[in-house]
Amino acid sequence: MPVNAAKARLGWMLWLAVIWLAIVIAAAATADRWSVPAFDAMDWDHPVAAPGTRSDSVTLQDMTEPENGTYTYWLGADTMGRDVTSRLIYGARVSLAVGLLSPVIGFFLGGILGCLAGYFRGRLEVVIVAAMDVILAFPGIVLLLAITFYLGPSLRNLVIALGFLTIP
Repeated sequence: MPVNAAKARLGWMLWLAVIWLAIVIAAAATADRWSVPAFDAMDWDHPVAAPGTRSDSVTLQDMTEPENGTYTYWLGADTMGRDVTSRLIYGARVSLAVGLLSPVIGFFLGGILGCLAGYFRGRLEVVIVAAMDVILAFPGIVLLLAITFYLGPSLRNLVIALGFLTIP
């Protein structure tokens, strides 16, 4: 394949997506350092604030009193006066944790089980394949609900349950 054809495949859309992912990951990793209100802090003076609205009564993270200066709602506020920007930054943490850790769990455990089944063959292979068939045959949402009911509702348990479903 000519070198020019390889360069043509990596278009500007790919780099735009890579830059966007880098921004989201950087924002999620540095969420505690941002000068934004807490994601659940409500500003009842500015419900449904439009983007660019300034507020004098916003309590920023790790502060007990409202800041003396002003805060600008860069992406606005929702119906309860919560800053959309801070909710996106902190929500990215949860989304990245679920979206990256669950497949990693499934990849490693499924890879180990697949290697064991392929190397040893015989009865171990039959047991592993049967277990994977049971996981695949059972409806995923019902299995997630059962695991969540048994382990309790938390982000850690959700990641474990989704990782378990991605093993096959």
